[in-house]
Amino acid sequence: MDTIVYPYLERKGYNLTLLKRIGFGMFLAAVSMAVAAGVEVARKNIMQDGGYNTQVIANASYNASTLSVFAQIPQYFIVGASEVFTSITGLEFAYSQSPKALQGVVMGLFLLTTGLGSYVGSLLVIIVNAATKGHEWFPDEINEGYIEYYFILLSVMMIINLGIFCIVAHYYTYVQYGILNPEPPPDYGAVGKNSESPDIKLNGEGFDQRDKAVLLKDGSLSESEI
Repeated sequence: MDTIVYPYLERKGYNLTLLKRIGFGMFLAAVSMAVAAGVEVARKNIMQDGGYNTQVIANASYNASTLSVFAQIPQYFIVGASEVFTSITGLEFAYSQSPKALQGVVMGLFLLTTGLGSYVGSLLVIIVNAATKGHEWFPDEINEGYIEYYFILLSVMMIINLGIFCIVAHYYTYVQYGILNPEPPPDYGAVGKNSESPDIKLNGEGFDQRDKAVLLKDGSLSESEI
């Protein structure tokens, strides 16, 4: 992505910032759930038309749709792309937008949200089944359930979450810790302590040797600008 996709989009005039990448990944996640709902509806329609096989597993008979398992490829492809845009970029965002002393803590908190999300997902199934008692979305016999409704519910929740994210992202200001909190300049030894460093003119302003070292290190200054 960083080698091919993002540079290509930048050449085409699309500058995908970290927050834009995360937002696009959230959108893809919502789309993947909508696609999954469509596949589930198609599976059940095929079974109603007699397109199913009876399988015996552990002395129990189950009816399985004749719909190809490859029909699930689109939804998994989309959710995989969502992970690339959201999770990986989220780690990069958490690392780059936190103070150096808190980078490990912030990244740990970001990963904690992933674990909490899995827990909430399991809890949501219990809540949904309790709310739809008698017509459970997730009954023991899956063919009598309404899993497509659950997928649609997830898609709607993701769209709402995306809307809230877009509002917060709109007002977010990126922090450049390399510039605001630069690392201490290297020690020049006796030369830096016993003699004055020559001034360097940059846009009419005076910079000594130590200022130059810091700006060159964080990329705010190039040799050609001196």
